[in-house]
Amino acid sequence: MTAVARLLLFLLPFAIFALLVVYLRQRQDEGRTISEKSLRRVVAALIAAVAVFVIVAVVSVLTHEDNRDKVYVPPQAVDGEIQPGHFKEPDKDSDKDADNDPQGK
Repeated sequence: MTAVARLLLFLLPFAIFALLVVYLRQRQDEGRTISEKSLRRVVAALIAAVAVFVIVAVVSVLTHEDNRDKVYVPPQAVDGEIQPGHFKEPDKDSDKDADNDPQGK
């Protein structure tokens, strides 16, 4: 998922809330109270927003690669070109206990 898509997903609830506030202020300025029908629409919109959030969260979890057991290799300059950072499988030859021992024993 691109950074722009993530930013838009982050801003979506704020935009919905802003639209709701503008709508309710316009109705109040016109001297109208909120009818039961309008209240149902607002509740339906909030439920829809929560549903969209849950769906996006589930899809994100299901489509994102699990990299918890991998080693991150940071970006590097090789032959004057930047190679992007990536995850790789840990070396099978390295001993995890030796990595955690500060004395190297």
